[in-house]
Amino acid sequence: MAVINFTIPARLESRVQKAVRSNGFASKAEFFRMAAVNYLRQDLRGEDRIQFLVSAIAQELRIRYKGKKIPPVEEQLKDIL
Repeated sequence: MAVINFTIPARLESRVQKAVRSNGFASKAEFFRMAAVNYLRQDLRGEDRIQFLVSAIAQELRIRYKGKKIPPVEEQLKDIL
């Protein structure tokens, strides 16, 4: 079995820890093995993948902003433009 090391941001790590506890995984390694297996089993066409990503982004925005007004794109990107 290969050993793979990688880092994840602290925010993602806390979400992974919660998922490990709530879903009964024995460890983070088991969680990531299952995530890899599930990812490799996916057989999404391009349109389905886009719809999945749009749904995931919408869910993240609902969680993150919870009814707050999102700033206009121009304001969000003013440092770049």
